[in-house]
Amino acid sequence: MPGKALLYAVKCALLLPMPALAQVKYISLVEQKLTAPLRCGRVQQVIDARADRVGIGWVQKGLDNKRTLAALREPLPVALTDLLATGVGAATTPYAMRVHRLRVSELTANNSETGTAELVVDFLRMLPDQRYELVLRAAGRALHRDVDVTARHPVNIAAAVQQCLTQLDSAAARGLTVHAVLTAAEVAQPVTPLLALLPFPIEQAAAAPAAGIYRSFQAFRYNQPDAQHPTTLTRSPSTKAGWAGTDEIEVHYVGAGGQRTPVRDAWGYCDGKHTYILHRRHFYQLERTTEGYRFVAPSAPDAGAVNAAALTGGLVGGLIAANNTSSYRQELWLNLLTGAVEAEPLAPLAEPPAHYLPAVPGQPARLVLYGRTPAAATVEVNGQPYGALSADSVQTTLVWQERRGPAQLCIRATGQPEACASVYPYAGQTVYLKWMPGALVEMPAREAQFDLRRGVLRQQQAQRKLAGRPK
Repeated sequence: MPGKALLYAVKCALLLPMPALAQVKYISLVEQKLTAPLRCGRVQQVIDARADRVGIGWVQKGLDNKRTLAALREPLPVALTDLLATGVGAATTPYAMRVHRLRVSELTANNSETGTAELVVDFLRMLPDQRYELVLRAAGRALHRDVDVTARHPVNIAAAVQQCLTQLDSAAARGLTVHAVLTAAEVAQPVTPLLALLPFPIEQAAAAPAAGIYRSFQAFRYNQPDAQHPTTLTRSPSTKAGWAGTDEIEVHYVGAGGQRTPVRDAWGYCDGKHTYILHRRHFYQLERTTEGYRFVAPSAPDAGAVNAAALTGGLVGGLIAANNTSSYRQELWLNLLTGAVEAEPLAPLAEPPAHYLPAVPGQPARLVLYGRTPAAATVEVNGQPYGALSADSVQTTLVWQERRGPAQLCIRATGQPEACASVYPYAGQTVYLKWMPGALVEMPAREAQFDLRRGVLRQQQAQRKLAGRPK
């Protein structure tokens, strides 16, 4: 992170050890308070209906901005219930808040970071017969820019919750519409795809959207472009490496004398046929998806790699790192509920750097437990027996497919303190955990693989010794 580069240099100069990076960055909301109470009622229940409960997004840690999983320290229903209790009004109409999405993220630019929290929830009016009336789907998004934003995520989450409550108050003032009546079992089920309860005007007008400049995301969502200024759109074949067959898109204001000025004070544009988003000073054509829109754009330079290279190689090193970690094709997704744009790497013509390789959706994670225990040790996963370790064994491997909670791992050995760990693996990841007396410690992959190879050799030597063969 930009603000951490100097700290790193000072530590190196003083020969101080750098702290090890934890697998999970825990976020607590206990110090947060709502700024205004809910006026139309009280939220008496929080329901976690997220399809994926493995953390709440990513933060960046260390000089190299290593992506680290973020998770709430308290269970989500507890954390949000306690937060909601700080803003209780006089009205007593009971509501439940069903959480579909809670996500934090960080984006690093050259001199600052942007931390974002997004929240998508349903508000349901609670009925006496244990049923729920679905009355509103709300979304909140809060941002903060600074040199280091990780500590601001609790504030952003509280702000996103406040935005959703404000939307409920506004909808209640206009008169709430019951979209569905649900049972408790139905309310607890994840909802996919996650769409607005009523289509936004831009979706209804997708075949023939209004032409003009979208000044904001809201203007786009409600199909309300500014058509007061004459504009023109031009396309030219891209000459960038790896972008053959694509077009560079430019939008210009056209003055009374025919002079052209690039459009930069906008969110997007519509030419009457297609819609476009202005992303990092360039326009890209949007395509409809089941949950919003998508577009393809070049990836940004990896700020962490640039910072690290600049420390060791100066300006030239930073420029080389920027060139090597940018301009890969990225598929970006526009969420119509929150306005967020999220990137997923695509396979480019050349193999991208390792930090651009995404997790593999749909593939299970692997948890590899290893270590020499003095006696037979049982391995438990979420309270259930799973395999064993001993002085003669090398490892036990668990295939983990659960996405709605962490893996609670424990190793119990006679005469040794219990060693437990809570692990949040993501799709396609392999996590290595080493048993030590009283602790399960996550290990870097390279070090763990060396330990495992050494364990296999030790096991082979023991087997040859038992067979009476020379070492």
